[in-house]
Amino acid sequence: MHSIDLGPLGAFLRRAREAARLSLKEFALALDYSPSYLSDVERGQRNVTRQMCDQLSQSLGLDRVELYARAGHLTDEVLDYLGRRPKALGLLELLALLDADDLLVEEICIEARRKSRLAHDLQDGGSPK
Repeated sequence: MHSIDLGPLGAFLRRAREAARLSLKEFALALDYSPSYLSDVERGQRNVTRQMCDQLSQSLGLDRVELYARAGHLTDEVLDYLGRRPKALGLLELLALLDADDLLVEEICIEARRKSRLAHDLQDGGSPK
């Protein structure tokens, strides 16, 4: 797995929590986390596990897969798929160009290209770089 900058995830979660009209304290109580922990998550200072993504998704009505991606929990299968299908990766790169504010798409493209290069190097008998 790779690590995506958590700042955008935190801001995304804060907006969703505020849209649900929940205070940080109310939200923390509902999820059984401390308010300080969730505050750190919203500021991009803490990692989010898959289990927490599931809880956040359910409690705020957010897309679980998007939360996984924003939290850096892209599956190897997704990255392998993009690495083997240049057209799919090209479409994502086009999306990244069209929406320069969407750091998630850009991060997915970067990681997929990295994984594709790594697989290509290993097939050619080279060592990973």
